[in-house]
Parts: sequence; C-alpha cells; structure tokens
Amino acid sequence: MKSLLIVSAFLLVAFLHFDSYAQAGMEDVVYLNNGSVLRGIIIEQVPNKSLKVQIAGGSIFHVEIGDVTRIAKEPTVVVPEVLRERPRDKSTAAAPRDTVQRAPYEPKRRGYFFQAQILLEIVQGGAHIINGYRFGRFGHLGLGIGLDLSGPSPANGFSDQVNGGNYAATGTYLPIFLHYSGEILKKRVTPFYAVEVGYAAALWSSGMNDYGNGPTDLRGGAMWGLGIGVRFKTKKRLNFSLLLNVNAKNVSYREYSYWYDSLDQNYYAQSQRVRTTMVYPGLRFGIGF
Repeated sequence: MKSLLIVSAFLLVAFLHFDSYAQAGMEDVVYLNNGSVLRGIIIEQVPNKSLKVQIAGGSIFHVEIGDVTRIAKEPTVVVPEVLRERPRDKSTAAAPRDTVQRAPYEPKRRGYFFQAQILLEIVQGGAHIINGYRFGRFGHLGLGIGLDLSGPSPANGFSDQVNGGNYAATGTYLPIFLHYSGEILKKRVTPFYAVEVGYAAALWSSGMNDYGNGPTDLRGGAMWGLGIGVRFKTKKRLNFSLLLNVNAKNVSYREYSYWYDSLDQNYYAQSQRVRTTMVYPGLRFGIGF
C-alpha cells in the first residue's frame, strides 16, 4: 500500500511538471488551406463549425473549420518585436485588444479545378464541363467537353442562300477542347480571360439545303473560343462567373443544285461539299470550384 502511494505521488508530480512545461513552452498552431499559419492560443472552439485563435499581440482571428487543414501543439516561436502587430493610428491604438478579426482571404493557388458553363449565346445554347489543374493565378489549364445546339450564324447574315450555309449547317455538335484561363486580380471579385481550341463533332443536322432537301450530310471541324468576364468567389471556395465570349466552328455540309433541261425535258441534280465558319457571340454563366 505504501509503495502504491509513492508511485501515485511520483506520477502526479511528473504530470504537473509536464503540464507547466507545456503551458510555458507550447502554443496552438492552426494550419489553413491557403497556406497561412496562425500561432497562439485557441480561446474558443465550436465543434465542426469555427474557432478563435489569439495570436501574439492580442489580435483574435475567427476561422471556419472548412478552411482548417490541421491543428497542432508545437513549441512556442518567439516573434521579434519588430514583427509584432502595431496599431496603425490612434483610433486603432485605442481599440480593445480582443477585437475579433477574420483571417485574410487567400485564393487557392494550385490544384484541381472544375467548371460547368451554361451557354446563352444569340442563336446557340448548350452546356460545357471543364476539368483541369490550376498552376497559378494566371494559368488554369483544362480539358472540356460539351453539347452545343447551334442555329444559323449571325456573322453570315440570317440567310439561307446557297453560299450562305447558315441553315444547312445548323445542328447539334459535341465540342472537345483545351481550355486555358487566368484571373487578373488577387481578389474575390476579379476579371478573367479564357481561350479555347479543339474539335466540334457534328452529331446530327437540323437544317435543310437551299432547296428544302435534307439531310445535308453535316460534318464538324475545328473550333475556337475567346472571352473575357468577371468571376465571383465565395467563402466556401465556390465561384460564379459571367463570360462574354465569341465561339466559332469550321464545319461543312453538302449543297445541292438542280436544273431543268428543256431539250430532253428532265430535271438534273448535282451536289458539292461546302465548308463554312459559324461564329456565335454571347454570354456564358458558370459555376465551379
């Protein structure tokens, strides 16, 4: 019994000694998704929701759990006095030391990205899905696929003349393309640019040739797109975009011509393949992460 009491007393003293050392030389370290690190003391924690970290100097940061990579207990890092937070003006100096501040917004710099777009162009509609990798703010490279419902091109004038190719080239296309884009500002609301190049395969034709006959044997071809827009980012890392875009498809169709021979009193027909470029300006609404 006496031995048990001695061992218990020894363990109690060791625990108190270790706890005092931890309190004196350890601090809470919160690692964030954007690469930032908060060192100090966690003064409040709401399970699965948020926490507050008081750093050296007294400032308190409110952090959402979704922005936290991990939480650790590490030896205290001594911050030189010249690096400690100082009040900017007299009004700030008079403010309470426990003023709650939010961690600064830092956009995701690298990693996987996803973008879904709805096309609301003048005479073309559809949807695109893009998956890719973000190398930096100015470099987002991805592979896209979509479904375009293309009407007559306004660039050629809304005409169904033999050489216009507007109505003969209307149909449904399957575009497969490389997508490259970049953000101009390091802010939640930023202008951005986008460039696309690839191939649009013709699935089926909904047009007629100049004489009302069909099908027109529609075939796809090279495609490209160019646009500039605005992107809005949320705290949950989702983003919404509005893109002013110009899209073009180089496609071909079969054109028929007919004539009547008055000598033998018969009708004759011939056909030739015609290639044309269909240009579609318009807007695209997107959502991604």
